[in-house]
Amino acid sequence: QKHFEKAIEMYPGYDLAYNNLGVVLMQNGDDEGGRRNFLKAVELNDHFARAYVNLAKIAIREKNYPQADNFLDRSLSTDPLNPEALFLASETAFFLKKWDQLIANVQKLHLLKHENYAVSHFLAAKALEIKHLPEDAIREYKLFLKEAPENPNAISARERLKILGKKQK
Repeated sequence: QKHFEKAIEMYPGYDLAYNNLGVVLMQNGDDEGGRRNFLKAVELNDHFARAYVNLAKIAIREKNYPQADNFLDRSLSTDPLNPEALFLASETAFFLKKWDQLIANVQKLHLLKHENYAVSHFLAAKALEIKHLPEDAIREYKLFLKEAPENPNAISARERLKILGKKQK
């Protein structure tokens, strides 16, 4: 923390130092301090994708999904293939019931390295069920189970596959 504060003191326009200070503060439980520093980082550099992702993380923790969605849109406009941002945007879209946006984000995410974000397929499957697209939902549940068979949601995915499989017959 002291190193980043010193860097900011020496160079007040150092957007990366503000972002990194915000990360340290957030990790120490100071979301408000983190938010202030992330906002300063994007004030200095309005194309700073990582700072927008960090702002979205705070908004998601606060269950302020519309704000998180806005921050993630800003991040993805600069860095459209960021797996973490795509995952968080998918998660946010789920809570905002933006099914088409969720599905599109998961499709992009699947084309990237996304081993830490396999649960996005589970969210996409739920959205596809809501949209009455059972074949597509089955495909997403199967992808989810292939990528994360030990995930706690795997039990639910297997149950949904059985139910959807019976409806298909």
